[in-house]
Amino acid sequence: MAKTYSGIRESRPERYNDIGTTGEAVARDFSNRCLKREDRSFAQGLQCQQINSMAALMSLDDAVFIAHSPQGCVGCTSLAVDQFRVGQAHRGVKHIRNPRIIVTNLDQKSVIFGGESRLEKAVQDAVERYHPKLIFIFASCASGIIGDDIDASARKLQEKYDALIIPIHCEGFKSKICASGFDAAFIAINKCILKNKKREKQDNLINLFAPVSISYADQKEMERMLALLGLEVNYIPF
Repeated sequence: MAKTYSGIRESRPERYNDIGTTGEAVARDFSNRCLKREDRSFAQGLQCQQINSMAALMSLDDAVFIAHSPQGCVGCTSLAVDQFRVGQAHRGVKHIRNPRIIVTNLDQKSVIFGGESRLEKAVQDAVERYHPKLIFIFASCASGIIGDDIDASARKLQEKYDALIIPIHCEGFKSKICASGFDAAFIAINKCILKNKKREKQDNLINLFAPVSISYADQKEMERMLALLGLEVNYIPF
């Protein structure tokens, strides 16, 4: 029986994060089917699931991104925003824009009493300021630990607003592999926007999942290489 992918990369076979050895040893151990994950007591990554989930969706038009988190959690979005702006410039976009990001700024009181009221206020602000078609709610370590139910909040808010409200489960502690954040974003798109609908396949068309860090030079090179195989590329979620 097929198992639905949870969005946590460790849940899939042959997925490893910290190996702690040489490339030659990895290749040998993998071929011998005895590759083992390094058991580390602590590992600091460059970024977490929440930031990667946000970065993967920044190219969407008419969208607002709400980080249901303390303010510090969105500190490194500046890097993703810069990459997004540079990418627009390289692609010849005339009016370069920033993504619309709102943070609920969870604090000590939120940890004790819950942060749903702050989330509701953030969604209201998003609607009044930007009139978006899509509102993404990104979970965080803090909102996950205190038990805020972003799915229930999204359902409640959806009754009040026309914008499609999409919760994304990207709590940082869910996975040691930060790229799980990309998976969480695309799972939410399939579940809440595409709603698992199937479309007719075009024989020579492939979908390429592309976070905002993809440069224009990378894009053109991938298109060139895949064109040698007679393939056309559709970048998602652009």
